[in-house]
Amino acid sequence: MVGVAGAAVLRYASAVLAARVLGPAQYGLYTLGLATTTLAGTVALAALDRGLLRYVAVYRTTGRPEHERAAVAGAVILALVFTVLVALAVALGADHVAGWFLRGRPALAPVLRVFAATIPALGLVTLLTAVTDARTDMRVRVIIDDLFRNGLFLAVVVVAAVRARLSAADLAAVTFGTAVIAAGAALWVCRDYFRRPIRGLGARAREVLAFSLPFLLFQLITRTDQYVGVFLLGLMGTSREVGIFGAATVVATVLGLGIEAVVRSYAPIVVGALARGGARECELLLRHATRWSIIWAAPFAAAFLTYGDTLLGVLGRGYRAGSVALTILTLGMCVHAGTGPVGMVLNMAGKGWINVVNGLAALGVRIALGLWLIPRWGVVGAAVASSVALGGVNLARLAQVRVGLGIWGFDRACLRPAVVAAAAAGLAWLLTSWWNPAHGTIRGITGSAALLGLYGAGLWLYGLDRSDRAVLSAGLRRLRRWIGAAASLRAG
Repeated sequence: MVGVAGAAVLRYASAVLAARVLGPAQYGLYTLGLATTTLAGTVALAALDRGLLRYVAVYRTTGRPEHERAAVAGAVILALVFTVLVALAVALGADHVAGWFLRGRPALAPVLRVFAATIPALGLVTLLTAVTDARTDMRVRVIIDDLFRNGLFLAVVVVAAVRARLSAADLAAVTFGTAVIAAGAALWVCRDYFRRPIRGLGARAREVLAFSLPFLLFQLITRTDQYVGVFLLGLMGTSREVGIFGAATVVATVLGLGIEAVVRSYAPIVVGALARGGARECELLLRHATRWSIIWAAPFAAAFLTYGDTLLGVLGRGYRAGSVALTILTLGMCVHAGTGPVGMVLNMAGKGWINVVNGLAALGVRIALGLWLIPRWGVVGAAVASSVALGGVNLARLAQVRVGLGIWGFDRACLRPAVVAAAAAGLAWLLTSWWNPAHGTIRGITGSAALLGLYGAGLWLYGLDRSDRAVLSAGLRRLRRWIGAAASLRAG
């Protein structure tokens, strides 16, 4: 869980830095370009990663290495063909697509052309890390796709921003470069699959594709739901509004990083518990996972609700207009984090179709509310639509897990982090009100730092039970081992 959480933090830091470096208008172009090409890339990949995840695991378990090699090579060839064709279509149609957004202004077109080049590279990374996931080696995904790619992006942007002012197209080019390097690293890790002639490649490729295509619908629903606020603002607003909304969304998503780490870490354990028919065991696991999701989210929610306007100002003065949107998005993310990984439990219980229905309903609500509220309220309207849809779908999942599986993911211990965070926020607010620094940004930063410190102390004294302390201690031991190993490699 420590590696996954560290990777998520790096990804978050990269997005925040991009917003800071570009400013609202250019960040709006960057966000809209990224959203458009991510959706196009999802279509191009055709969910082949899901097919490889299944068939590599099946062929390894049944001892058929030639079938495994043929499945991987066939899927890679299909993915390269599909993604290159889609990338060419996006690049050639960039002027036409740009005409749909930002009231017909052409500024988006060059950004789309650069982002189009990332589609094949990122598709290859997604596909090959699915292969290593099927081999139960999650370290490759975390190291290459998460830590390495995002860490390299962060380093390059920091160096480039010191030397010159960057545009959205510049940052898109950095994204392309890091994606190509990550794709090369993933190919090197999986090089054994391509060393010898492969038989039966066509049959295995068709098999993987036939299994994958039904998953494409769910992936498209998820991706569209993720970016629908950006698309609607792009259709009806300006690049500055898109940038402000994108920045507020990025800041608020820090609350969801904990649940992302929880889902990746707990999913295999939940599968085992459900396979054994252990509803009680699964319930205890869900409660533990929900508690850790809340432990992570509670202090950030408290900080954003108390100091949100000044914290957005750290990204630049232009972003402060999104303070109300940040508050609304934070409330929606509180529901998301507070309900725990109930969507994952539905999937692992073989009820993925319910998540598809949930996703369609949430997407419909988000689009309907967005079309109604964005022309009236702009960025705030997009935030309301997003939070209502996100909160509603997670409450629905919570009820579905309770009714359909007889599992309830809460106990009293889940409330402790929220109580501690509320108390820490109150004390931090009193402290900054008494000190009252003249600069608002300093007040927000020092108040948030005090809140996090008070929360950590209060959580250790009151908010953790014995099992939580054991998990935290194990994570800290692993982190120390990683730091020691890195120091040894550097010394050597």
